[in-house]
Amino acid sequence: MYKRASSIRKSLPVIAVVLLGVLLSGCSSDNPVQTPIDPGATCKKPTPPEPGEGSFTLEAKYTYIRSYPTGGGVMLLKIVPGADMSGDVAISIDAHKTLGAQLTTGLLNAESAITELTVSPTRQVPLGLHVVTVTAENQTHQQSLELEVEVFNWGILSMNKAQETLDQFTDWLSDEHPELGNFANQRWELYSTYPLIKIVEHYTFLSDDWEFRICFHVMIPPNDWSKMWLRPRGEWEPVLAAQRAWDDTAGDYVIEEIPVGDYPIYFGY
Repeated sequence: MYKRASSIRKSLPVIAVVLLGVLLSGCSSDNPVQTPIDPGATCKKPTPPEPGEGSFTLEAKYTYIRSYPTGGGVMLLKIVPGADMSGDVAISIDAHKTLGAQLTTGLLNAESAITELTVSPTRQVPLGLHVVTVTAENQTHQQSLELEVEVFNWGILSMNKAQETLDQFTDWLSDEHPELGNFANQRWELYSTYPLIKIVEHYTFLSDDWEFRICFHVMIPPNDWSKMWLRPRGEWEPVLAAQRAWDDTAGDYVIEEIPVGDYPIYFGY
């Protein structure tokens, strides 16, 4: 009798773990969203997106960027719906796994027509030109584009200076453009925008909300001007550019807005 009771007590933890696993699992792995947990509920798979149909055009804002091992990059894509298009268009990519290529969304439609392709090359990425194939399709139409990512042996040259430049502009934005929100709580990914470009160094700070580009002239004061360029994530066009430069009249550095087109762009992006 004692041996049987002891055996039951030893089995209780195992039974509890199994029961807990059953309760927490709720549904199969086909449905990873399982809250709230209801042991008596019937498992249901997520509702698939509405199947789309009709014509559209897939466009890229630019088709070439430069990067480097542990660097980054972002490319903008959109669909232009035809008059007969309805529902969703599925977007997929084919890329070398070491590029770390991802889409911000894999479904586009007439109301939400823009997605972004980001790359985060690993240290193992082969140097040279990589082709990323983007395919957009619905039930009746398909189109593909080939994008190019050229990987160089490069890295961040002046991280501290880049961060200092960003801080100067975000402080100014807080005063001059409070409608854009708080930049202090952004979590930034930093990478060199144009590998192999010197004298004027270019960097991109990427967060969930913003693509924030800065560049600065690597010279001694007062010739060390800098510029910024700002685009909301998910938008096609930048919304603001500015320059910080020495002003003899003020006897100090002054930040002023400039036309977005005056921000220096290389290689088409």
